[in-house]
Amino acid sequence: MPLSGLDIFKLLPKTNCKDCGFPTCLAFAMQLAAGKVELEKCPHVSEQAKDALSEASQPPILKVEIGTGEKSVKVGEETVLYRHDRTFVNPNAFAVSIDDNAGQSKFEETVNRVNTLKYDRVGQVLEISAIFLKNTSEDKNIFMSAAEKVISATAKPVIFSSGDAELLKNLAVQYRDKKPLIHAIDAGNIDRLKDTIKETGCPVVVKGKTFDEISELTGKLRNEGIKNIVIDVGERKIKGDFFNQITLRRAAISKKDRLFGYPTIVFPSEMTDDPLKETLIASVFVAKYG
Repeated sequence: MPLSGLDIFKLLPKTNCKDCGFPTCLAFAMQLAAGKVELEKCPHVSEQAKDALSEASQPPILKVEIGTGEKSVKVGEETVLYRHDRTFVNPNAFAVSIDDNAGQSKFEETVNRVNTLKYDRVGQVLEISAIFLKNTSEDKNIFMSAAEKVISATAKPVIFSSGDAELLKNLAVQYRDKKPLIHAIDAGNIDRLKDTIKETGCPVVVKGKTFDEISELTGKLRNEGIKNIVIDVGERKIKGDFFNQITLRRAAISKKDRLFGYPTIVFPSEMTDDPLKETLIASVFVAKYG
């Protein structure tokens, strides 16, 4: 459980030097417990205290970086339920899905579109964040070939999605330097995948049907020192997923439950076959934590 303000205060120098910008060490401790300041604001904290306070100084929803280089995507790192309370830190990331068995022309067209599509909106450049490669064929060789094509054709982050744990292990090892997002660890494959995820450092999606299942999985990964986690508790229905996103955000921020303190992923494309409805559904989750 996160430390309270008084717990943190006991580990601070208690000099009330004001170097942190607050009038007292207790005031700083309360803000640190709320996730509104960083521990580094206190220049006099001891190394021992830093170790003890590292958990409390992290944001309620941890930052996860997908991919490498200037096109990498950062998600999470949020501290509030509502933008007007402070601010939202990292914008939603949008990925375009590609089936591994898509025809060559369709495959190349989609990747090229992802690479080139940009909108300039009042000085802000909007573009597609990542590519979601789905193992639709359920064939290892087809998926490995498609993965190689995508990795070589784009600098954008890639999300590998398959129900084959051994295939995901191979992809995590082979492309560890690209830091792809691995989708997904679940109750059936966690024991086979967790060591590889820890070794490669690739971010990983945890997938479960219930909040209890999610917390059990994230707890196991945290015990292994794995924190680059994204949560998928989607029902693939707008009503259920809308409820799930809000519940997860409240659990992480209001209740400070570290087992739910990770960014989430939703799949509007699996909720409808209508492109217009898909866009509308995606817009809902832009506002509500998707």
